Amino acid sequence: MHDTVEIDAGTLNHATYLHVIGVTSKVAREPNMAADQLSNISSQYGYYYGIMVRAKRLLDDAVEALEGFKAESRTQKRQESGKLTAVAAEDYVRSLQGTSDLINEINRLKEGHGYAKGICNSLEMKKDMLVQLSANTRQESKLYQQQ
Repeated sequence: MHDTVEIDAGTLNHATYLHVIGVTSKVAREPNMAADQLSNISSQYGYYYGIMVRAKRLLDDAVEALEGFKAESRTQKRQESGKLTAVAAEDYVRSLQGTSDLINEINRLKEGHGYAKGICNSLEMKKDMLVQLSANTRQESKLYQQQ
């Protein structure tokens, strides 16, 4: 694909985001190159939109894993100690290393999903700029033809 950097939704980080934006956001000034970029932008957008969807799926799965871990941990603690208040159960779950690990993973995946959305937004803006450049070029051509 033209000006596309292959990335993995599960490992998308700030450095990768900056690299992808640097490659994909360049807008051609020359009319022929702008037309070429415009014809390739749909495949770029489709690729990165797929990455965004995958990043969201990984995030949703991590949230579900956290919820399952918390429920399992509360149930286990109730079985061990008998009666347990909701506050005590929540405090217990928050004190577990597994909870902290899952929350960190969720935060990392939220960041990656945000970067994927940013790439898609950048490509939408690039498309708009290319369409405008193309319209400007057509308008300039009409002006030269009238003279």
